[in-house]
Amino acid sequence: MIKVFLVDDEELALKRLRHLLMDIDDVEVSGYSISIEESVRRIVKLKPDLVFLDVELKGNTGFDFLNAIHTKGYYPDIIFVTAHLHYTIQAIRAKAIDYLMKPIDQIELIEAIERYKVMRMGTDLNRRINMSADLNQSEKKILYLLAEGKTSKEIAEIIHLAPNTVDTYRRRMLKRFGVHTSRELLYVLKS
Repeated sequence: MIKVFLVDDEELALKRLRHLLMDIDDVEVSGYSISIEESVRRIVKLKPDLVFLDVELKGNTGFDFLNAIHTKGYYPDIIFVTAHLHYTIQAIRAKAIDYLMKPIDQIELIEAIERYKVMRMGTDLNRRINMSADLNQSEKKILYLLAEGKTSKEIAEIIHLAPNTVDTYRRRMLKRFGVHTSRELLYVLKS
């Protein structure tokens, strides 16, 4: 479940976004606020995974919010929601996951959430692969490439091994982790 928090000084926009998010599986709106001060306080307490953040807030910007939340030692992932294109470069520099234009299109919102899920899954999987003491460096490289959807032939070309050697590594890992498919292996490592 992805816990999200909404920050927007326009109540109508806030309601609409909340309504759209409630229709998306695996998303829980854990809170929302129209002010930076209240948002910072509540986000530090609730620790959401993802914050939907308006760029222009009364007397401030979403970037002011980011500075305030970062001084509290919290770094949530951000999707900017705005009616202003001229903040795009700043949003990229702030490492935003996405930049949605108002009024929010439901399909674009769903696509942004899906990109976030893939990014989060990749980050979690990479961390777990790196932490797995049961894997040697070749096995880790193969798992990274499997997670990217590469075939044995493609993996063999990338890491300069014979396709049969890649298959041998793959079979050994399946046996070691007690699973039957590469998808199951990646799932076990992700869990």
